[in-house]
Formats: sequence, structure tokens, C-alpha cells
Amino acid sequence: MRHIRLTVRHNPQDPVDDLKQVARLRHDLQYRSPVYIDPENPFSETRRDESRNATFEFATETTDEVRRVLRDYGHDGRVTMTELGEVGLVCVKCGYFAGYVTVCPNCGHRDIDPCPHCGHEVACELYEPVSGDLSVCPDCGRHVRLQFNPRLGIIGEPKAEPVVVVQDAQE
Repeated sequence: MRHIRLTVRHNPQDPVDDLKQVARLRHDLQYRSPVYIDPENPFSETRRDESRNATFEFATETTDEVRRVLRDYGHDGRVTMTELGEVGLVCVKCGYFAGYVTVCPNCGHRDIDPCPHCGHEVACELYEPVSGDLSVCPDCGRHVRLQFNPRLGIIGEPKAEPVVVVQDAQE
């Protein structure tokens, strides 16, 4: 996943036109490509930068599709795409796009337990999958089971921590 920022160049004669351009761009990405922008993610909201340009951010695996939409639907003259790096974690609590981390740097929500063998903090994406929920810790080489926290689906309860429970595969 890549962290993308799309910037619509400010039109000082008609600032509302900036927002219309953003709406057309979001529509084209949603309906003319497989790109998904989570409308509930606060980091995907449209904002203005210091130059009054309208911007929004999202995470996607399909950066080529974003470029194609910009080119094929006439956005590339006014819209700039910036890749802000690789995304390992999209926090389930606040929606923050982070690298390969175990705890969200924005809100502190724990994504995954430390390895039960070596105690190291290892991001989900760095474990080497073997089969099903069985994986290998990249730091100690021991087998673990990665499973979603069963409390995640309970309605009315705050987001369970951690999101992913790491257990010794021998248990």
C-alpha cells in the first residue's frame, strides 16, 4: 500500500471551483477505477494547504490506476499526485496511515502484540506467512499464530487492543 496525496491547484478567481474539482476527482476514482477512498477515514478529508490548494490523502495498492484516472479524465493539468511512502498500518481507531509499526504513532492504539518468544515489536506485515494463521517471526525465527482479537466484533465496545493477537504456535 502506498500513501497518496492528491493536490488540486487553487483557483483564486473561484475558490469553490477547487472543491468541485475535488468532487469530480473523487467520483472518477470511485466509479472509473478500482481505487477505494474510505469516506470514514478522517485523514482522507479534503483540506487546504498553506497555498490554499485543496488536498486529500488515501492509501492504495493501485497507484497506476490513480495516474490513469488523472490522465484519462482530464485531471492531470490541475491535479498533482504525491507518493508519501509505503503504508504498513492504517489504524483501526483513528485511520492514520503509518509505516510498519506495532502501535499507531497518532493515537497510541496497539495493532499487534509483541512476539511471545523474543518479545520484539514486529509489525504484522513483517511476519513470514507459512499456512493459514501460522507465521514465522522475522527476528527469532520461531512459529507463531496471528489471529484477530475476538473482541473486535463486539458492538458498543471501544476498539479492542491489540487488533492482532500473537500466540506461540505450540499452545
